[in-house]
Amino acid sequence: MREAARRAPSLEGARIVRLDRTSSLDRAFLTERHLISPDLARGSGPRGVAVGEGERLSVMINEEDHLRIQGIFSGFELMKAWERVDSLDEELGGGLDIAFSPRWGYMTACPTNAGTGLRASVLVHLPALALTKQIGKVLRGISQVGLAIRGMFGEGSEVMGNFFQLSNQTTLGPREEEIL
Repeated sequence: MREAARRAPSLEGARIVRLDRTSSLDRAFLTERHLISPDLARGSGPRGVAVGEGERLSVMINEEDHLRIQGIFSGFELMKAWERVDSLDEELGGGLDIAFSPRWGYMTACPTNAGTGLRASVLVHLPALALTKQIGKVLRGISQVGLAIRGMFGEGSEVMGNFFQLSNQTTLGPREEEIL
């Protein structure tokens, strides 16, 4: 993976960190910056992260799946984030043997990530809905249209400061463009 990351133009100048050799404070810092997940920070054994310049792209290594590529962009730039992640995916895929089935898509450790493997998430701040006690109704409606609601740091995290992470629940079946 290290060599594939070094050859990827999207990760030019990236910093590669071995998390099994870093302090808990450094792992907490990376988690707070949303560069790694809480699960990766708590994990054991060989694991790491490649962080691109500007902290917009990162690749988590040996989290739930072998690789988890993410792009973080502010504002309404979901498509820009997707384009950068998709490019990085192509660059890494050229140098790695990745489990892929023409019928089922990407083979993953968790069946809910199979198929495209794409989890498109947005972090939204909704203090007015919480203050007016309308948030419950809104969140129920969001879950009925196939979106998952999580806390600020994703799956298993708590909602803090009225920040909610919304993402698609389905990765098997729809095309990536439909998910976005």
